[in-house]
Amino acid sequence: MEKQLEEERKAEADRNKIVAGLNAQTAAQFSQYAAQQHPGDREAQKALIDHLQTQHYEQYMAQLSISDGDKPVPASVQVPIR
Repeated sequence: MEKQLEEERKAEADRNKIVAGLNAQTAAQFSQYAAQQHPGDREAQKALIDHLQTQHYEQYMAQLSISDGDKPVPASVQVPIR
C-alpha cells in the first residue's frame, strides 16, 4: 500500500514537471492568442489559456505514447524538465 502511494506521488510529480515545462514553452503564445480572442476579459483569457494548456499536455502525452519505444523522443516534442 505504501509503495503504491509512493509511486502515485512520483507519477504526479513527473506529470507536474512535464506540465510546467510545456506551459513555460507556450505561455507567451497562449497569452497573446487569448488576449486577441477575448480583449479586456481576463477571466475568459485565463479559461482559454487553461483549456489550451490542458489540450497541449494531452497531445504531448499522446505523441509520446505512439512514439517507438526504441527510439528517442524527437526534439520537436521534447520538453526540458527543470
